[in-house]
Formats: sequence, C-alpha cells, structure tokens
Amino acid sequence: MKTCRNMNTPRRLVTLSAVLLMAVMMGAWYPTAALATCDVTSNGSGGVGRITKFTPSSCNIENSAIFELSGKVGIGTTTPATTLDVSGGAVFRGVTGVGAPASGGFEFEVSAPNQIGLLIQGPASGVGAGLDFKTTGKGGLQWEILDTGATAAQGPDKLNIRNINTGQDVFTIRSIDGAVGINSTNPGAFQLDVVTADGNGGISVSANASTAILAQNSNGDAVLAENNSPASTLGVQNSTTDTTAALADFLAPNTPRGPNGENGCLIDTLGNLTCTGTISGNTVIASASPLGLPTKRLASRAYPSAQYASAHSSELAYQWREDFGSARLVHGIAKIALDPDFARTLSTAKGYHVFFTPKANCKGLYVGHETSTGFEVHELGGGRSTLEFDYRVVGRDKLYRPAHTSAGADLAKAAVSSQPAS
Repeated sequence: MKTCRNMNTPRRLVTLSAVLLMAVMMGAWYPTAALATCDVTSNGSGGVGRITKFTPSSCNIENSAIFELSGKVGIGTTTPATTLDVSGGAVFRGVTGVGAPASGGFEFEVSAPNQIGLLIQGPASGVGAGLDFKTTGKGGLQWEILDTGATAAQGPDKLNIRNINTGQDVFTIRSIDGAVGINSTNPGAFQLDVVTADGNGGISVSANASTAILAQNSNGDAVLAENNSPASTLGVQNSTTDTTAALADFLAPNTPRGPNGENGCLIDTLGNLTCTGTISGNTVIASASPLGLPTKRLASRAYPSAQYASAHSSELAYQWREDFGSARLVHGIAKIALDPDFARTLSTAKGYHVFFTPKANCKGLYVGHETSTGFEVHELGGGRSTLEFDYRVVGRDKLYRPAHTSAGADLAKAAVSSQPAS
C-alpha cells in the first residue's frame, strides 16, 4: 500500500472536523479496513463544492457523489434546490422522521406545517400518479390509489381505488362533477352510481334519527324506482308491533307530521288508508262496508275496507257486481240467501237482478220475494216442480257518484255520504 507523507502547504489546512466528516462518510462506501490504511495524499484531484473521498486503490482524495452549495446538499446533483436534494432512488431502513422527530409508531413519518406532507407526481399524458399499499404473506392484498392520466384504463381525470389482485376498480370519483362510482369507473346520470354483484343489495342505511334518507329535487322526481322482475318495485315495511304506527305517510308541502296533522294520505301498519284534502278530476269511491257518518276522511280505522279507484269520464257512473250459485227448487219454491260479503257491496236503493237457468223442464222461474239479504224463487203458473237450477245475481255497486268537482271542492261534501247517491 502506498503511503504519502509529504503534503503541500494548502493540504495542511484541512481541518480536523473535515477529516472527521470524510471519515464518517467514507464508512458508508468502503470497508473500514481500507480506510485504516490510507493517509491524506497530495496527488489526488477534487472539485469546488464537492465532498471528497479516499479512493481505495490509490488513497487519493477524489470527488464523491455529494455536493454542497450555499448550505444545500445534493446527492447525485450539483444544483441542490433544498437543504437535501437527492436525484435518484432512496431506501430508508428503520424509523424515519421527516420534518419532526420520529415517534417510533411509524416507519416513516412526515410533519407538514404547510399542509402538503407528501407529493406524488406522474405525467398527465401517461397512467397518472399513484400510491400503492401491499400486505405481504399468504392472503395479502395490494391496493392502489390513482390520480388517473390520459392512458389509464379508468379514463382520465379521476380519483380511483383499485384492487390490484383482482383488477377490480371499487371506487371512482369523476373530477368534472364529483360523481361517485362504486364498482363503476364511469358514474352515470346520478351523483352516486352503485353497481352490485353476487346478489348484494345496493345501499343499506342504518340510523337512529328522525330521517334516515332525505331526497330533494327542484326539477323532477325526488325518488324514482325502476324494476325489471316480478318482485314489487317499492317495498315498505315497518317492524314495530305498534298497530297505530304509520307504514307510509304522503304529506302535502309545509304539513306537520302526525296522524292528526297530515294533509295527504297515511297508511298504517294494518294497511288502513286515511286521506284528507280535496278531490279533483273524475274519481269513484267504492266501499265494501259502510263508510259511516260524513267526514273529511275517506276512511278511518273503524271502517278499514274502503276502496278508492279513479275513473275516466267515459266510464259509467255506476259499476256492477255479480254473484253466482246453484240451488234446488222443491215443490215449486226455493229460498236463496245472498252471500253476506256480496250483499254488503250492493246498493239497497237500486235493488238487484236475478237470472235463472233451470236444469230440467218446468213452466219457468221468477223471484217471488226480494230482500237485501236474499230472495225466494217460485215456478210460474203455480207449478210445483222439483228440480236443480243455477242463478246469477247482478246489482249496482254501493258506489258514490263520481266526483266531477273542481280542485277546491270539499272532499267530504263531494264524495262521502252515509247514503248512496241517487
């Protein structure tokens, strides 16, 4: 090993601190054994601003990759822009702190008093800029957060989260309008576009508040439900055991909630429908049981069987109901009792019609006595035949005349009465 002892005067001005610094730095590049056999020589070369090093072959002092300029240190660059400017890759092993002492809880910790702690850049003309997270070992996954560029599979100008293992894009935000896609990289006409798979539901909301979901729209439907299956398009269920609770409440604007304050329609958990307000257009109100005293409500819990149907102006003012049956005439007479449920639907003011089909020869059949609950059948001419026959009963529904009223008509006066309209 060549050892140089004679040094020029300028070389003797090397301070002890510089020597110590070089010794520490050289420990990162060369084995300690090589450093221990080298002395400072005068036949090396160096540049201004360069941190020098000993060469292992000749013990010369030569330039290293570290450069210092005005208090800024560059590694791999001669124009450092910050206190430490590294051009090239870097590996950090162990707990590392940037901007603040490492707490020990994280391998890499960044303190950012100016808000931006970590900036990852990628060309907009390419895939974009991304950050990956990967768990190692069996079952480990790799996820990627990507600010997409022009050539990204998800399309440009989106924030995307992808499962690298499956290639599935699970979450996307479109920058132009902030639309969010779940399992969709191209949200449609809605701000939230959820695409489900494997039989999963779309959206589940669990809340302990007065309103779980609020839908508002100033230019169209607030809620639109579409279906392409035999199942119901809209299902409503109330799991409470309180029979007075509401199943659905349809309120007019600026109307307080509650069974006594709504201006609209209320369906309770028993299926009873209560409506308040006015009638407009042509409406038929039908009932399978008495509606009771005149009231502003079309039906109440006391009369749960009220039915409502809208009719076109070309439809008849009344609808017809009919029932069928068979009976036996014995010695020219038979008594028929109407089905009670059917009888309650017929208008007693208008009566009903009976048609016969004898199953054997006779002089003919007629109705001898008719009541709201049944009728008697007799053979014409005082005949006393015994035979089977079929009958058909047809009567007007216990309807109230269609309400051809203005929008301001009072609902109770226009449509509800304790007696059928004549």
